[in-house]
Amino acid sequence: MNDQEKPSSEGADSAPADSGMAVQHPPKKAKPATDRIEQRSAARDAAAAAVAASLPADQAGLLEVAKECVQLYNDAVMNRADFAALIIGERHDAIVWKLNGCTYFGCHAGDDSAGPVVSRHCQAVPGEVPLWGQQGEFMITVKDIRCWVKYGGGLGSVLRSQFEFNVVDLDAPFISETGYRCHFCGPVRGKTVVTAATEIFADFLSKQRRYLEPDYQDRKAQGELPEWIKNLSMPPRRMLAVREIEALPVPDGFELVDVVLTSRQAFIARKWAEAARPKINAATRESKQLPATSIVVDVPDNGSTVHSGQGGGNGVPDPDAPKPGQRWRIVSVHHPCFEKDIGKIIVITKTSHQNRNVFAYDDKPVTYRKNRNGRMVVNYDPRCVETVYGWDSLEIVQLPDAENG
Repeated sequence: MNDQEKPSSEGADSAPADSGMAVQHPPKKAKPATDRIEQRSAARDAAAAAVAASLPADQAGLLEVAKECVQLYNDAVMNRADFAALIIGERHDAIVWKLNGCTYFGCHAGDDSAGPVVSRHCQAVPGEVPLWGQQGEFMITVKDIRCWVKYGGGLGSVLRSQFEFNVVDLDAPFISETGYRCHFCGPVRGKTVVTAATEIFADFLSKQRRYLEPDYQDRKAQGELPEWIKNLSMPPRRMLAVREIEALPVPDGFELVDVVLTSRQAFIARKWAEAARPKINAATRESKQLPATSIVVDVPDNGSTVHSGQGGGNGVPDPDAPKPGQRWRIVSVHHPCFEKDIGKIIVITKTSHQNRNVFAYDDKPVTYRKNRNGRMVVNYDPRCVETVYGWDSLEIVQLPDAENG
């Protein structure tokens, strides 16, 4: 048989080399996601099995090796030995894998799982600063603000760290209005846990310094604290919030004052005001039961009469006092938590010359909405919400047209 009669060794779908046609191969099928997950899981189990071959077989021995890994891991972080930290983390993972029945599945499913058991065995004594990779809680102080820090060590393949910042003194400023903030980061090489926590807290404090909102302060005050915090030389201040008192008529024997105090002095003054509320209510009820009387004071210049309670200390109205309809601006507040109100424009509705207070509402437009019947109705009318201000903390913005003319 000559060469022309020999059968071709190429397949029917193949083309001659000189035909200029590209050879087309069937596309490769992508592996399903479940297959890829199983392959990665099998590879991770194989790596853990190789490391676990040299580990003890009993639980007590595995837990002691885990505690040694924490110390070695902390030394590696402090010495900036990233590769050594990675190897120690893999050894820690293998301990959890072996203690969990030679599998990672469900190793953090509950408090009795292998992961939490290892973490609790290696955790630091409450109140003492933990090592990197070791759970613990401790106290820091930045600019006279105490903070209760909970650190969750991230020793293992994830190598993450979690800082939980909790308020200690409820009447002091904090980094959030809720008294809590969580921060995730990696281990800070060359620095201890307390140094890293102090720097993170100081950075938050420089950007956001807030007092607790009353609802969150009450919730924190009713919560339980660990014994090591209760036994501090300076016990934590965990009092309930003192809320703003409502506008009440001032009976005889009481005075309403408007002063500028430090935050601590203002807190004490507000506690006094809260304690005086029942006495004011009782005195007000007694005054309502007495027959109403009005004292008339003769004013020499025009002979008009002014009722007491409508004028200044001598019974004569202050000509510079705010008048209904005028627009005034808030220029000062009695507590730092109200600093956001500085610059707000208000409209006066009523003036009390005796107490040097005014009733006013925010100078905002009325908003409307469409109800389900298609009618436009009032959504919010600022005139329905009035607040009491001391007029010494206000400055006039615009006089009514009748006075300007």
